[in-house]
This record gives sequence, C-alpha cells and structure tokens, in this order.
Amino acid sequence: MEQQREKFNIYILLSILILISYFFGFYLNEDSAGGGEVDLLKHEWGNIQLFTNNNIFDALTDPKYESSRTPLYLIINRYNIFASTIEGLRISYFLFSLSIPMLFYFLLKKTYKNVDKKILLFISTIPLLSPYFRSSAFWANQENLAIFFVIISLIFFINAYEENKKINNNLLIPSLASFFSFLAFYSDQKAVFLVVFIYLFFIKKNDLTFFIKFSLINFIFFIPTIYLFYIWGNILPIQSATRLELNLKGMNILISSIGIYLLPIILVLIIKREIKYFLSLNFINLTLSILFSLLLFYFLPERAEFEGNGIIFKLLSVISKKAEINWIYIKYFYFFINFIFVFLFLNLFEKKIEYLII
Repeated sequence: MEQQREKFNIYILLSILILISYFFGFYLNEDSAGGGEVDLLKHEWGNIQLFTNNNIFDALTDPKYESSRTPLYLIINRYNIFASTIEGLRISYFLFSLSIPMLFYFLLKKTYKNVDKKILLFISTIPLLSPYFRSSAFWANQENLAIFFVIISLIFFINAYEENKKINNNLLIPSLASFFSFLAFYSDQKAVFLVVFIYLFFIKKNDLTFFIKFSLINFIFFIPTIYLFYIWGNILPIQSATRLELNLKGMNILISSIGIYLLPIILVLIIKREIKYFLSLNFINLTLSILFSLLLFYFLPERAEFEGNGIIFKLLSVISKKAEINWIYIKYFYFFINFIFVFLFLNLFEKKIEYLII
C-alpha cells in the first residue's frame, strides 16, 4: 500500500511540475525551439491581419499571404475574439494548447486500458516539455492546431477499430475520423499521411458498398484541397511557392531531427535488452551508412544558426557561441552524431518495418 502511494505521489508530482514549467515558460516568454517569436511577429501576425481585414477568398491569393501551410489556422483566428492584439492571440493559443495533453490522455486511456491512469496522466503531460510544442504554444505558431486535430481523429479511429467488425451500415465513426484528419491536413499539409492512412484502413476492412460511400464522403472533404491547389497553382500559397527549392543543406537537420524522435525507441530497446538484435555491422549496412554520410559531410552547415533548424543543431550552435569553440570542430561533432543516427536508421528499418512507418 505504501509503495503504491509513493508511485501515485511521484507520477502526480511530476505531472504537476511539468504543468508548472509550461505556465512558467510562457511567463518568461520562452522560445526554446528558436524561431517562435520571429515567426509570430514577422509572419503569423501579418497573416492573421490579412485574413481578418479581407475577404477569405481574396486573402488566399494575396501575395502577402506568407504561410507555407494550408489556411485553417488563419481562418479560425479570423473569428478569434481574443486575436485583436498579439498578446490576446498568444494567451488564447497558449490556453488552447493545454487541450492537447488532455486529449492525449483520453487517447492513451482508450488505447492502453490496463495501464495505471496515473502513468498515462504523466505520459500525456510529457509533450509540454517539448521545445517545439512549447514555442508553438507560447508564440501562437500554427503547428499545435494540426496536432489537436490529429489526436481527435485518432480517438475516433480507435473507437472504430475497437468494434472489430464490418462497419458497412455505420459510416459515422469512420467519417468523423476522416473528417478530423482532413482538418489536420487543412491546418498543415504534413498531416496528409493520416488522411491516407485512415482512408486505406477502412476501405481495406470493408466491402464494395462501404468503399463507394466512404470514398464519396472523402471526396467531399477533399474538394477544398482541389480549390486551394487550383487558385494557388501549387500545393503552397503563391508567396511561399516562389521560395521553394531543393536544398540538400537541410539534410543534416532532417537526420538529426528524426534521430531525436528515434531516441525513445532506442531507450526502450536498451531497457528490454534487445538493442543487440538490431545492431549489425554487416557489409551492406556499413556501406550504405558510409555512402549516405558522405553526402551529410559534404552538406554540413557552414556556420552556427540560432533560429529553428532542430534542437541538436541549435544546441551545438549555442555551445559554439557560449564556449567560444570554433564552428569547424562543432560541425564535425554534428556529423558524428548524424552518422550514428543513419547507422541506427538502417539497422532498425531492416529488422522491423513498423519502425520505418513510425
């Protein structure tokens, strides 16, 4: 009994401390991911004013529309009564972002019914520690709106999945899962993966009648996409499309960013003592690692940068500046980190396709 009480106290205490840090970070105007304040002041606020002061259809094709994302965030804030000032917008979005761990807890509870709810509560607050999440929440950047809709979509998806039977005459739950996945997509194009996944999952599980009905519903949800891409002449707003380019210099940032999200999997494998099963110094993996790393080496960043670019690159940039270490040494260390990540990617993906999907 005493041991259970201690566990209760630990998980509850950690959850409270994380929540306090979230409020304290907002009070301090924290921008730990870098770029949050700049994005708000130089881009998002101007976009919101554009959509607030103009017809939505005119704003969508206005050259001053600088966002590289689909416009649902801006359309919603057009009607946000608190968005008349920057501080009002920030406070409203800061509070709105608190709904995400709440929804995440509900999703975890539905998915892991046998796990202690106190543990799930603690896990659901962990996103509040993410620099990416916090900067977006504190500086009213667009990303968290898409996360909000992704979680709601997954809640409906789990509801349908739990039924474990053909849904032919019940399109409601699959349609709601699809609807919110489209809302996530209309908040950020990257969420298209969820739209595709949910559609393919349900048509695969059901018969031809369901396929026809569900496809028609999804096509209706897709109509705004056709309109947007038509008026933009691209998958991005007009102004952002002019800045599109193939930039291989971002390859190191991409690898290190993915590597950060791979770390929890690595830690689980280490704890379960399964990491040796995945690590293999076979000729193919080692050769591919070296070849890909040659590209990474060639495209290493030439200087430190402090806005965006992922937590590893930013941390190394700060270390270089504060410790007055020549960037050439730091960038070689950055290359070493990414080489390890590439090697882990190749080994994990070879052994289990699920990790590649994640």
